[in-house]
Amino acid sequence: MWNLLVSGLVVGSAIVLFDGDPGFPDIGALWRLAAELHITVFGTSAPFIQRCHKLELSMDDVGDLGMLRSVGSTGAPLPAAEFRWVSDVLPGIWLTSVSGGTDVCTAFVGGSPWRPVVAGEISCRDPRGSGRGLR
Repeated sequence: MWNLLVSGLVVGSAIVLFDGDPGFPDIGALWRLAAELHITVFGTSAPFIQRCHKLELSMDDVGDLGMLRSVGSTGAPLPAAEFRWVSDVLPGIWLTSVSGGTDVCTAFVGGSPWRPVVAGEISCRDPRGSGRGLR
C-alpha cells in the first residue's frame, strides 16, 4: 500500500500515513481517523480487515465515513467473507484488492472501475505494473 499511497502525491492528492498499531487503542482507531480526516481512499491490509470482521466492528461507532469512496486491501489475499463484510458495513464502497510488485514500486494485479468486483478475487492485471493497458 506504501507505493500506492506515495503515488497520490504525483496527482496532487493529500495523503495520510498512519505509523503505529492499527488496533490501538482499539480496532476502530484507523476508521475513526478516516472519518475525522474525511478520507476518500482508505488503504489497509487484508489481515486488518479480517480482524475488524472477526471483532464485529460496528461502523456506526467510528464516525461519519460519508466521504469514503474506496477501500484498498493488500499484503495478503482478502477472503470472500471479508469482501462481503466490507460490502455490508460500507455499502456503495468500491473494494479492491491489490498485489505484487513491491520491489519495483508498482502492483501487478488490482482493481479496475471497469471490471466487476467479485468477492475473494482480484479484478485484473494492473496496467500500471504490466506495461500494457486493459484489453
